[in-house]
Amino acid sequence: MMQKLTPRLKLELATALCYFESNSVVERLIYHLKYGNQEQLGSYFGKIASELIHKNIFMDIDAVIPVPLHSKRKRKRGYNQVTLFGKEIANYLGVPLIENELVRIENTKQLAKTSPLDRALVLKNAFQYKTKNDKPKHFLLVDDVITTGATLVACGKLLTSNSKNRLSIATIGYRN
Repeated sequence: MMQKLTPRLKLELATALCYFESNSVVERLIYHLKYGNQEQLGSYFGKIASELIHKNIFMDIDAVIPVPLHSKRKRKRGYNQVTLFGKEIANYLGVPLIENELVRIENTKQLAKTSPLDRALVLKNAFQYKTKNDKPKHFLLVDDVITTGATLVACGKLLTSNSKNRLSIATIGYRN
């Protein structure tokens, strides 16, 4: 996972709870989390991840930030599928979950329906980081699945626009 992201983004650590394959149990669970109104699965994955994460690995995280959904998609779905995942990890680490500093300003089409080559272009200006804070922070950015890494790179670049900030990533699934 690190090798997929580090050419494009400076990272401290990156981890995924599960390997994500087509037609697998993990794929079905994440599908139900995202589209089946099964928000509690985010908490379930977060609890498992918290049990596997060693506090000493992420000991200096200052805040957990879930990849944001556009407000229209969040209203339609009723929730952000990674919020409870991130909340469980934040509680375990004893740090805040911050949802309103990184926002999705463009309502892009579903990335699963976008070719890997087009994802970076689609996401280039899709997010905005609201806070301009000079105090360096170490953020843990959380998402459901990493495929091409385009979403995490777009968000991560904003969070590390202050060169003193550091970034780590945790996802539920990882797909080659």
